[in-house]
Amino acid sequence: MSTTVDFDLTSIKASFEDVCRRVRVGAEELAINVAEAGADYARDNHGYTDRTGDLTGSIQWRPVSASADQITTEIVAGGRKAPYARIIEEGSKPHKIRGNPLVFTAKSGDLVFCRE
Repeated sequence: MSTTVDFDLTSIKASFEDVCRRVRVGAEELAINVAEAGADYARDNHGYTDRTGDLTGSIQWRPVSASADQITTEIVAGGRKAPYARIIEEGSKPHKIRGNPLVFTAKSGDLVFCRE
């Protein structure tokens, strides 16, 4: 005597695919929320003096890539309204600064007048 048992895995497969899709959508939403929060934090906690609002206003997030196992976003600043963003963030190469006159306060506290 033998017994045959058949399992129909169609519904299990469909449920598994639905769970995977929901996890993927949730992960994408989480990546977007984290990127938005990061951009908000950068706008609210910058270390520079905000004179015009252009640099702070240019801070935003954008998607970089998405694959089956990774979602990448980045937070950027600059663009047309603030092309100087990289200099503010990373500094610039040593260079001469000229003025007529150039006035600044030295580390000693003395007021200095010069041309460059």
